[in-house]
Amino acid sequence: MVSGTEIRSAFDLGAVKRWTEQLHRRERRCSHADFAAAAEYCARTLESAGFERVELLTHRADGMSSAFDCAMPPAWDLRGRSVLRIVGDGTVLADTDVVPFAAAPWSGPTPPGGIVAELTAAVPEEMPDVKGKWVLLTIRDGRNPSGDHLERLRRNGAVGVVATDFLSGGDYPTAVRWFNGTGRFGWYPVAGDERLPLFAVPAECGEMLLRKLAAGKVVLHGEMNTEIHEGVIHTVTAVIPGRSDREFALFSHIYEPFAGDNAIGFGACCGIGQAVRRVCGVPEKTLRVVFSMELYGLAAYLAEPERRERIAGALNMDALNHRRSREFKFVKSPVCAPWFGDWVLPSVLSGAVGGLTEAPGALSDDTFPGDPRCGGIPVNWFVNPSGAAHHCGCADFEPDWERAGREFPELARAVLRMLQFDADRCRTFPALAEDEFREGSRKIAGRDIPRAEKRWLLRALCDYLAGRLGSAERYCRTRLDKSGLVTAYRNAAAAAAGDAEFSETENAAAAVIPVRLKPTPFSMTDIPRDLRRSFRVPRLRYALFDGKRTLLEAIRVADWALGERTGDAGIAEETGRLRHLERHGYVALRSTPAAEV
Repeated sequence: MVSGTEIRSAFDLGAVKRWTEQLHRRERRCSHADFAAAAEYCARTLESAGFERVELLTHRADGMSSAFDCAMPPAWDLRGRSVLRIVGDGTVLADTDVVPFAAAPWSGPTPPGGIVAELTAAVPEEMPDVKGKWVLLTIRDGRNPSGDHLERLRRNGAVGVVATDFLSGGDYPTAVRWFNGTGRFGWYPVAGDERLPLFAVPAECGEMLLRKLAAGKVVLHGEMNTEIHEGVIHTVTAVIPGRSDREFALFSHIYEPFAGDNAIGFGACCGIGQAVRRVCGVPEKTLRVVFSMELYGLAAYLAEPERRERIAGALNMDALNHRRSREFKFVKSPVCAPWFGDWVLPSVLSGAVGGLTEAPGALSDDTFPGDPRCGGIPVNWFVNPSGAAHHCGCADFEPDWERAGREFPELARAVLRMLQFDADRCRTFPALAEDEFREGSRKIAGRDIPRAEKRWLLRALCDYLAGRLGSAERYCRTRLDKSGLVTAYRNAAAAAAGDAEFSETENAAAAVIPVRLKPTPFSMTDIPRDLRRSFRVPRLRYALFDGKRTLLEAIRVADWALGERTGDAGIAEETGRLRHLERHGYVALRSTPAAEV
């Protein structure tokens, strides 16, 4: 058995820092013209770190090719210096030679020589007279400009957008926010989308422009040298082979313009693999790493059944380390894909960081493979949220290498624990499952909800914990006793009581059984363009549309898992959304008598 001291001694933080910084230098323009070199660097580095079977996979970046309804955005390149100035005094507001991501990704180009036009101000969703004008969007909630709103601005004649984030600007007034995720259907554009030039400026520039507008007319000259075209993008993957071909995976995205988001994820994964190789040579299970564009690239990789079927479980390595935040979260496996790592990994990681909190698996952009339609791979996520510094070009969004020196060797120890986990270590799991069920059922029993809902939640809790036991059985090739858990569930279900009644809206939802026919809608790739609607669906809820649960049961189980409560308005909204998706073949809605609830 490898000791903690051995794995810590084998971990080379200096190499991790060097790999992180070198990848970051190749990606800082967030431009597809640089991504091939970045991917090739990743492949060479993996070989030097001791990984084998290194693959460089190619995906079409054309805005049409789709995996799990994620249409890979077209390639986007920053072809030359792009600058935004105030006409008259010549003040430079944005310059990509200084801050490359001052040109928001997938910004449309200006004509040669740029555009000179008057400036007007707006907040997101507001639509003043924008025809022939630059539009200053002042953002106060930290969100990206809405893709729908940007399209409305374009249709109303705006020539370009200047966006400034006053939320992060409160702490970092001179820093530029990276505005990604401005697509209408998904994060990024799809084929056929027409894009406005979009410059990002610091909050202090936004405040100055507002003052100038209050005093009179402001004219800007903006030149955006970008190109949107059909191209390619790559996924890089490799393994540390184990005695078993069953894989435990580390996922991390690349192709973003910050060392902390997420070149450091790549560096940490390389360091973990190198340390594993040094201390045990050949681990029991195979360690796989996968690096690609966040969400889209991982979806493209997992679209191949053979790839996803060999991965038993995974740990996402996005947002590992930022200077600003000392908060750490361990995101558990989702209720639709239970995983015994929920018991194993926190026991190691909590000692590394202190004050580690646990969060429910929500099938976020970092854990979506837990959706049965996306592979059903349970994904945990060890995350250090960056708060207001998120995607901000400030020092607080950079890595904290002193802290990484303490934490990353413990991450390596946690990963090695998963690779070496055996049947003997599973012996405490049935008792853990029974304890968790008793605590969870006590909380459910105390809620003022209808008896039928309590029984749904008790069944979901039992299935979730039994699923964790089952995942350990498959991973360790052993048998675990589930009889105590099943008995506890039956007793709790029989004792469930409640006087609350369903509302009329809830009863209507209880009379519908949704069945997914396609993956959860994201880019709406199978809907004619003029009939698409821009909305984000609750992924965990949709993962529970299994043809057995009613719509109301799926909503309430997802609510329970996430600590939420959807009201009648939200239930009605979901029903309308499903009717629209049914017309386009994403779901089928079957009727069942409400009395069957």
